[in-house]
Amino acid sequence: MQHDVLDEDLQYIANYDLPYEKLKGKTICVYTEQGLGDAINFVRYIEVLNKMGAKVLFKLHKRFMALETLFRDSKIKAEIIAPTVEDDSIKCDYYTSLLSIPAVLN
Repeated sequence: MQHDVLDEDLQYIANYDLPYEKLKGKTICVYTEQGLGDAINFVRYIEVLNKMGAKVLFKLHKRFMALETLFRDSKIKAEIIAPTVEDDSIKCDYYTSLLSIPAVLN
């Protein structure tokens, strides 16, 4: 999932412009990037988005299929979206990459 291939009505959350007050009751799609270890390490930040009141969709890249079961069986409060699901079928208000979450949270 790249921000330039998504519906132009969606808002990509770039560094330093996370709309904290706007996340409550909104749906944010977080997509994986980089390596498997990064995904395992950074997935903990999904909980922060939950605490801000957001519903989180966690879209896995096809390279992460091996982790799909791990994430589904974990206590992550996110809807895990399989790599086979087409991006244009995902309904959300905002989206960002998993590794960008710490930066936008400062």
